[in-house]
Formats: sequence, structure tokens, C-alpha cells
Amino acid sequence: LLLPLLPPPAPLPVARGSIRLIGRDDFAFVQPEASVSLRLGHSISLSCGAGYRVTTGAQLLRDRLNAPVANLAVQFGW
Repeated sequence: LLLPLLPPPAPLPVARGSIRLIGRDDFAFVQPEASVSLRLGHSISLSCGAGYRVTTGAQLLRDRLNAPVANLAVQFGW
């Protein structure tokens, strides 16, 4: 995956001074997941899921971004 080259980031204004980004790591990711929902009542349900995040193009953070993922949610509504 080739991404267009972007200009270097500008300093971010802060109350006193600025912050300059020292490194940059552009990447793309895919995160397939499977989930299950359980209806607990007329208008409430519980969902949980699991998957794995895979990145491409990340050089500095690859070992921290490629990882299993999980989610848990309570849904309200009809």
C-alpha cells in the first residue's frame, strides 16, 4: 500500500511554546472481528466480540499495533 507523501507536520500551538513531532509513522490497518449479541430484555442487549488487528506500513509501532482486540457493549433501544 503506497500513500502519498505529506509535508512535515507543523508545530502544535500550546499555552506557552509549542510541541514539535519528532517521528512519524504512516500506516493502514484491517481489523476483522466476530461478535455475538444477547437480548436481555425488550430494549436492552449485550454484545461481545473478538478479532485481530493487522497493520501494514508501520515501522516504529508495528509490534504495538498488531494485536488481538476485544469489545463489550450494552445496547439500549428497540
